[in-house]
Amino acid sequence: MSTSTVSSPAFRINGYDFSNSTYSTWTESLYNIDHLRLYLVEQESFENVMLCLGMFVALISFLIVGRCNEDSFIIDEGERLAEEGEPL
Repeated sequence: MSTSTVSSPAFRINGYDFSNSTYSTWTESLYNIDHLRLYLVEQESFENVMLCLGMFVALISFLIVGRCNEDSFIIDEGERLAEEGEPL
């Protein structure tokens, strides 16, 4: 870290009115931020297990949804009465 001393020109002017905003206050900062280095190393067996598990869940869900038909869903009593002509 390095610092340097600077002064405003307002301090060199005799009788300068400091309520005047001609020479405003300023600061300068320099930041040196190292780049983030992130190393993720997963075991290949873990990746294979997760892939197989995801494919298994997708296959099961497709089979369950594929077997659904109109009779699979519960139709509540009000809907059945409305289909028979009863007023709601």
